[in-house]
Amino acid sequence: MPPSHPFRAVLAGTVLAFLTLLSTPASAAPPPGAEGFTDYFLTKLSGTMPTAMLKILGPLTIEIRYGNGAIGTTHLNRVWQFCAANAPPDCEQAVDRLVGQVSVEPQPHRMLDPSTVRVAVRTLEMVRNSQRVAGTEIGAKIVAAPPAGDLQIVCMLDQPTTIRYMLEADLAELGLTKDEAIALGTKNLAANLKPLFEVLMNTPGEATADATGDDYESGRVVLHDDPDLVRLSHDWGDRLIVAVPGTHTMLFADGRRINALPAMRAAVREEMTQAERPISATLLLWTKTGWEVIPPQRVTIPPLQNGASTER
Repeated sequence: MPPSHPFRAVLAGTVLAFLTLLSTPASAAPPPGAEGFTDYFLTKLSGTMPTAMLKILGPLTIEIRYGNGAIGTTHLNRVWQFCAANAPPDCEQAVDRLVGQVSVEPQPHRMLDPSTVRVAVRTLEMVRNSQRVAGTEIGAKIVAAPPAGDLQIVCMLDQPTTIRYMLEADLAELGLTKDEAIALGTKNLAANLKPLFEVLMNTPGEATADATGDDYESGRVVLHDDPDLVRLSHDWGDRLIVAVPGTHTMLFADGRRINALPAMRAAVREEMTQAERPISATLLLWTKTGWEVIPPQRVTIPPLQNGASTER
């Protein structure tokens, strides 16, 4: 039998590879319509979750009943919009990522503990950015309220392994209104913060002071009527200026001094450049009825009308 010719062997291999390529179907683009895309995703998902119970609740919405009894709802709006604007290979990668994410069985839900509710302060912009991540679904709105200026009081859930924003869905589980949640969070914050004069650095006789602690130290600004804040304001002639440049820090200044505002603004700028999570450069003046926002163009704090405050 004559030996095989090398060229003939190479040609046969090339033809075989070509025929194999022709026989392998290319990745088909997902259906453009919402209903077809939902069916497409369901087929992909069922291939990775053979024991789960999957149900289409409507276009772009799938319910997943996991093997451990947990139930989840997957919304496909974002990945569908992504696929409509991108090439099929990129779409398929995005779909596969989402399939991988929702295929993981969630841990059984733990009942929320009212003692984990805290209040903190963030800026309106920070809350809006976090809200975009939380989404716009029913119950996903962050529990927040405006105290002064660009600051927002936000409710947090301080859980053993994570701290997260409290959502309206959490209010329903705890049986609280927004105002009740803020009141509870304020009470829990006050109970867990160290007394102001234990963490206050510099003495009330100096021009400025700061309190540095845990992630809730800036939330002390919510405790307007705290006896230590009232005392510090009294010590400084009811001209107490505060700022919350970072989550771990609250700054204080004696507003009776001529250079109080420039010095405070400089301290705030420096602190914000060093803070792990900067918050706000807004300056607030303590008054008996609440916090007053100090306009950025103001250079001094006027004395009280009754003349009770004089500069040292």
